[in-house]
Amino acid sequence: MKRILHVEDSERWRRNVQRKLGATYDLKQVETIPEAKAEEESFDIYIIDGRIVGEDGIQYATELFEAGKNVVIFSAEQYHGKAPYINKAGGSSPLVEKVLELLP
Repeated sequence: MKRILHVEDSERWRRNVQRKLGATYDLKQVETIPEAKAEEESFDIYIIDGRIVGEDGIQYATELFEAGKNVVIFSAEQYHGKAPYINKAGGSSPLVEKVLELLP
């Protein structure tokens, strides 16, 4: 089973992503970047909230992306870099589509 790490400080969005992806993938969810960095396991894809209270999710996602990891930035924060980005304003369906594209 493919493994996903979801870094999200909003309980509402964690529940939403759990409902959409939890039955299909091995989904691990954490609230902070330090929690994500403490994970010793490897993941097939990383879903990172760009705006986590007191932290820079976009910077963390960019570091993962530049290290060759599959990353999707899922955020209301605007992003114009190279990593895949899904705006939360569109809901979680576009995120699911992107995950399906990246994890065949």
